[in-house]
Amino acid sequence: MGELEATVQGVDLPAGARAVATAVPGSVWKLLVAEGDVVAEGQPLLIIESMKMEFTVAAPCAGTVWRLACREGSAVAAGQDVVVLTEGTA
Repeated sequence: MGELEATVQGVDLPAGARAVATAVPGSVWKLLVAEGDVVAEGQPLLIIESMKMEFTVAAPCAGTVWRLACREGSAVAAGQDVVVLTEGTA
């Protein structure tokens, strides 16, 4: 388990927190948000490059980015949590 994965796995999340996972394995090509950013439902959070294609990971709900669990260039597995959102604004 990498250092950033440990920031989500095994950590008590705030009430109302929701982890967002990748659907495909690959590498994080571009982060589009930072911790503390307020996001709308459906807003792109990051782009994963997999098999020479780009896949956008979008916010499943409106909220605030509580924690990023990846960096640009880092490898991610399918189903890996990459962002944690909390309800409401910071």
